[in-house]
Amino acid sequence: MSQEQVAELVNSGEFKKALKLAQKNNLDTDYIYKRQWESIERIFEDDVTDVLANVKDNTWVMDQCLMRTATDEKANETRILNINNKTTYIQLLILEFNATATVL
Repeated sequence: MSQEQVAELVNSGEFKKALKLAQKNNLDTDYIYKRQWESIERIFEDDVTDVLANVKDNTWVMDQCLMRTATDEKANETRILNINNKTTYIQLLILEFNATATVL
């Protein structure tokens, strides 16, 4: 039932309420942050730090960083830093995978 309530809140644009409900019920918040990000027409720095940076799906985040341009210079710098952070994370995963594959 909670997931349905979260979806209803997201569909009506009530992202803060949806986040509170999801966190209260230990539900994944990626869905909420992704839909919130997609609803933003003009991207500012706070949108990058408060919404996009909270998405755990690194592939999706990198995709969004490459596809969308922020409204101002500071937001674009933050977006680029977010790409760098996600890239570093993905590089670490690749290194870890390669190390494991070498052992096998």
